[in-house]
Amino acid sequence: MDVVPVDELQRANAMHLGRQAMLDAALAEAEVDVLRLDGADVDDAATLMERVSVDLHLPDDQHPSTWDGLADELWGVLAALRAPRAVLVWTHAERLMHASMHDFVMAVSVLTDLARSVETTASGFPRALRFSVVLLGDDPAFGRPD
Repeated sequence: MDVVPVDELQRANAMHLGRQAMLDAALAEAEVDVLRLDGADVDDAATLMERVSVDLHLPDDQHPSTWDGLADELWGVLAALRAPRAVLVWTHAERLMHASMHDFVMAVSVLTDLARSVETTASGFPRALRFSVVLLGDDPAFGRPD
């Protein structure tokens, strides 16, 4: 099974972790900035925000501790990108989903709200940006690995 073409990605997308190589190949061919988040050790909101700080190379004084803070820091990260499209690839997303469904839903909500906010300049974002999140997980909830 093929990966959805990059230009057809929605704000939030779920794929089996076994399809990561196909996704990476599609992203490499597209005009897109790729952000990567490794969720292998993420089991609550605090560890998610710590992982975001590390994986997205946030300055030490910009470690988010609330959902609003996470949105603000990601806003800044996205504003610094140059491509007309950005994709956050969150691997091992099933870890947070199993450990804390509440935090998982909140995280996806923050990310999709952010994607909606940066689609135009109406909310103060410096330019229109298509931002998508791809949740990769090793669980049937993320689809089949083929």
